[in-house]
Amino acid sequence: MWLTDRVPDAAIQLDGLTVFRANRNAALCVEFVTVRCRPFYLLREFTTIFIVGVYIPPSVNAKEALYELYGAISELQNAHPDGLFIIAGDFNHANLKSVLPKFHQHVDFATRGVNELDLDYTNIPSAYCAEPRPHLSYSDHISVMLIPAYRQLIRRSKLVLKLVKTWPEGAMSALQDCFECTDWDMFDLEEYTSSVTS
Repeated sequence: MWLTDRVPDAAIQLDGLTVFRANRNAALCVEFVTVRCRPFYLLREFTTIFIVGVYIPPSVNAKEALYELYGAISELQNAHPDGLFIIAGDFNHANLKSVLPKFHQHVDFATRGVNELDLDYTNIPSAYCAEPRPHLSYSDHISVMLIPAYRQLIRRSKLVLKLVKTWPEGAMSALQDCFECTDWDMFDLEEYTSSVTS
């Protein structure tokens, strides 16, 4: 959907969702909007979530567009190394993995006719399963729904057994007795202290 200043938010508002928009600018080689989220409940291994909406027009230089996108995402990753990144949009002829090879693409079905144009990348493997959804309004692209499939780090970690020694009953009083009957004068603490510090 091509958004301009003449399209009000109410025209694209979906019930129960918040609208974040960036109007089309044909002069740019890549258009993207980034939203930083910090939900009330967030898995411990993530500090924040970044959602990046992307449009790379079919007529632009894909290398140039990906380079610009790479710069913006890398800067965010450096500032937030424990963040979850979701990059979704219409990539047309561009492949984000060519500049960000550690990102994983989750869409494996056609999103416009027989073409896979609308893709969803994350920096976490197997984090989501993508499912097709109906077209919104007059769009010729179907919608894509990401279903969480991520298993928490704590649930993926193997159980570790640790042996912890505890003081047996009466050990504390036996140790105190030892301190009481020790001849502390036989230790010249001042001599040892000066030897160590010098």
